[in-house]
Amino acid sequence: MNDSESLYDNVRSKIKYNIINGKYPMGMRLKAKELADELYVSRTPVNKALSSLYEEGLLNYNRNVGYSVRIITIEDIEEIFKIRLALDIVAFKEASLNMDEDDFSYMRSLIDRADLASKNCQTDDLREAAKVFNHTIYEYADMPRLTMIIDNLNDYLEVLRKFSFDGRSENSRYLVSVEEHSKILDLMQAHNFDQLEDVIIKHLEGSRNYIIGESYKYRDFILIDDKRKHNDKEV
Repeated sequence: MNDSESLYDNVRSKIKYNIINGKYPMGMRLKAKELADELYVSRTPVNKALSSLYEEGLLNYNRNVGYSVRIITIEDIEEIFKIRLALDIVAFKEASLNMDEDDFSYMRSLIDRADLASKNCQTDDLREAAKVFNHTIYEYADMPRLTMIIDNLNDYLEVLRKFSFDGRSENSRYLVSVEEHSKILDLMQAHNFDQLEDVIIKHLEGSRNYIIGESYKYRDFILIDDKRKHNDKEV
């Protein structure tokens, strides 16, 4: 990798990180000059990064406005969770058949880590533990093509996970999430697949409903119909 490619990758990673972690909130215009000044680089790698993130689906583009952080709509949330539900049911069952005692012990350590983070209100650590929990299950499932599909959703899942675990509500979802992950692991180890499917459905429906319910309370999560056809890049 040459220096220009390395610089581009670094710029793209920083912009993407700031989108996923909310520094650049949904709907915010991203101007190449301002980003270049912020990141102490020229506009060339910034423009290339913005184009790439648009192609990835994290940004919208309008000829008159430029790039802006894509707003995740109710329609998006519903679609993401439908896909996630189908994938998780398959992956968690397959993973349980491939895991040994050491694997289950490791997964319980992740739940303990998440539990400690939730009790200490360390939402960033909790999000990371939840991310690792799900990623590791997919690794244990050993289904490369299924993993490729979930990888394409990961950026959106990270945005929603941050929203779910940000602790702005007194009824924050993260305490429930730790309990449900523990129950899921118990059922995986017991190979109780009927109940496992029921708990996964309950877990994901609870997450979806919580996120949708909370989204009405905050101005930074704008609920509109998807208007991508008006924002699509004109060629």
